[in-house]
Amino acid sequence: MRRRGQHRWTLNYRRRLGRVLFHESVRVHSLALKMLARDGIAAIWVLHLSAARAYREGRKAAAAMIIEIAAAAEREWLRRGNTTVQIGRRPR
Repeated sequence: MRRRGQHRWTLNYRRRLGRVLFHESVRVHSLALKMLARDGIAAIWVLHLSAARAYREGRKAAAAMIIEIAAAAEREWLRRGNTTVQIGRRPR
């Protein structure tokens, strides 16, 4: 049996959680953009290597967050149309 007001609390919690997840998503995307601007496609590779190392060291939550940043950077890279990269040259 549901207590009075429990439904309202659940809706408020879901709204707050949605806002937190949205803001987290914005932070991840912003960080990915900054890393791409600074390091180009190398940022994506370094992020994947960092995630692998974190996972090997038992830091699974950190690895998951790093992969999320790498995925955001990769999506942005592809959205911009940067599909080809020459080894030894920095992308523009």
